[in-house]
Amino acid sequence: MALLHISIEGDPYALGVALGQQGRDAFRDIVRKLDRFQALQSWRDSDRLSSIEAASREAFPDLMREMDGIAAGADADFQDILLWNCRGDLPNSAEIMGEQGCTDVMIPADEDGGLPAVIGHNEDDSPSFDGFCFVATVRPSDGRTGFTSFCVPGLLPGHTFGVNEAGLVQTINNIRPHDHQIGIGRHVVTRAVLGCRTLTDAAAILGRRDRAAGFHHNLGHSAGPFWAVEAPASGCEIIAVETPRAHANHLVFDRFKNADQRIAASSRDRQERAERLLADGEVDRNPLAILGDSDGDGLPICRKQVGGPDGGYTLATAVFEISAQAVDWRFYDDPKGSAILEGRQSAASND
Repeated sequence: MALLHISIEGDPYALGVALGQQGRDAFRDIVRKLDRFQALQSWRDSDRLSSIEAASREAFPDLMREMDGIAAGADADFQDILLWNCRGDLPNSAEIMGEQGCTDVMIPADEDGGLPAVIGHNEDDSPSFDGFCFVATVRPSDGRTGFTSFCVPGLLPGHTFGVNEAGLVQTINNIRPHDHQIGIGRHVVTRAVLGCRTLTDAAAILGRRDRAAGFHHNLGHSAGPFWAVEAPASGCEIIAVETPRAHANHLVFDRFKNADQRIAASSRDRQERAERLLADGEVDRNPLAILGDSDGDGLPICRKQVGGPDGGYTLATAVFEISAQAVDWRFYDDPKGSAILEGRQSAASND
């Protein structure tokens, strides 16, 4: 299925309106009918939700104006859009999120710099979204950094995969620790990171202690280096990617290995299978060899079966090749198939 690619520009509110309009029908007909969306309604008008909104507006007012615009463009109640964007920020979110998740494979550049660093990412969610997500190239009119990102109806960009005009790549994996607090919504945080021009700026955002929840972030930059970042609400750990590694949907760094978290069966199986394939040398600098894998004894990495055994579905796959000159990207409907969108972001605009 073709992946729609739109280009939009304007101030924060106008960008949000355009994103909301693109996802309006899917938000009305799909999102609002999801069990996990209905489960979020128990937090409507709650003090906790109001506090997360207030913290997010204080820290990143422009991004919350984007969210205001999404609600207007989607012809939706703002609290519905806020709840949908806070779906991982609330204490029962590990249960609300179900088995959805993603898989990443990270390959560092070779020692002499002749071969680029590579990030490969499977974006997994509900099969209901197949054909309704889209790629947006966003050009802010107020001097902020533009980007190209995979988008889910009703949500701020940034929580999936994307590359910005400064040569920064971000891919995101969901995690499910039970350390929620009052603070900035994690979808606002990922959108803020997508707008950063340097990894130093991104690290400053991810290191904030006033985040409501968190994700695992994989970050590359055409100016280097290459990072895997685990950033639950309770902390932030940055590891330089110096050997090939994989990540699914639970905390795996030593610092967080004893964290109170939910580890879904799919996340456990995908993590173990990807690490086994890496150890066996199956990647050969091509992350699709792992991201397209559906063998093994456990639940599969590639989840293209509607009604599969764990309820998740691979909506899209991205591969980013990051060199000092440029970021070359390819997006796939199926990691076993051919790219359906591709492009190059020159590193010429880096700070």
